Amino acid sequence: MYHIARLLTGVAVLSAALSATVCSAQDEASGEKRWAELRNRFLPPALNRDGRSPLSSTQRASIIAHFKEVAQELAQFQIEFPHAPQSKLAAVEEARGLLRAGFLGDAESQKAGISLVERLRLDPEIPDETRFQLEAVAEQVLVRTVAKTQGEAVAARENSARYLMSRYPNQSGGYELLLSVVDTSDDDFKIREAVREVLGSNAPFAAKAKATILQERLALVGKSLADVANTAHGRNGFFEKYRSERVLLYTWATWSRPSVEFAQKLRAAQFGGARLVGFNLDEDVAAAKALAESERLPGDQYFDQASVRGRLALLLKLDRTGRVYFTNAAGVFIDVAAERGKSAQRGQEEGRP
Repeated sequence: MYHIARLLTGVAVLSAALSATVCSAQDEASGEKRWAELRNRFLPPALNRDGRSPLSSTQRASIIAHFKEVAQELAQFQIEFPHAPQSKLAAVEEARGLLRAGFLGDAESQKAGISLVERLRLDPEIPDETRFQLEAVAEQVLVRTVAKTQGEAVAARENSARYLMSRYPNQSGGYELLLSVVDTSDDDFKIREAVREVLGSNAPFAAKAKATILQERLALVGKSLADVANTAHGRNGFFEKYRSERVLLYTWATWSRPSVEFAQKLRAAQFGGARLVGFNLDEDVAAAKALAESERLPGDQYFDQASVRGRLALLLKLDRTGRVYFTNAAGVFIDVAAERGKSAQRGQEEGRP
């Protein structure tokens, strides 16, 4: 009887284990299916807009509602499938959705998103890079909320960068954010200080590479535009005629509408007699030439289908639209840190050397 009882007990235990395994497999399958459905909803809904105009209040409300709804569904997923492999990722995506809604102006979502990020950043099971990304977005949302002026925004972004650098010293993003903040300023000294700080730190390679590019751009000051251009293309090239002229060199591309609009504003401005020269960053030269003609972009235009990878673009460190360089009457660079919105004021100074 004892052996029979042991046998029956073993059968019951095996049956229970098998049942649990089957249920677990069913739960996992259900979780996989639900996760696949949710993943398709992470992106915002498609809107019928040209990408140039700001969001209307109706469009903004629609996107906010979408992100809040997805965040609620992700929270529910964590309740229904707490042991699913995607449970941690669901929490991360929930935080991202709430922060996106908060970035668009929903105060309730912003508060909930930042609170969730505070909890997730202490979770050792979440990769360091993911926690950094969440905190970086949270910092961006906070800057948008607290900064009332452009100056306050710049200061807040720099503070965010330094916080991220200290908390995630092995992540490149914090250092790169600091370099981006100073790169959009027109303060050469501040740029040089940030470059020295990053290069002298234990920052990752990607951050130091970006700092090196900034350092090399600043090193253009005192060099001749024509000489640098001739290094790329030989003597008597496109820029040779500007050897003894004051030049404002600006970058633009068809895919950057703000850069095109900025170029159009230059047409009506006076820059102490400086010649305007556009440096296009498109790979499709034909399309760029057509747009330059139709939009009546001012000054001579330089095109290179190699775009930012072109030899001259690399030598001049023209890696994006919005770059504005000045040369003096001898054709020598005197400013390589002038940005959109600041160049008009700086370039119109009478008697500038």
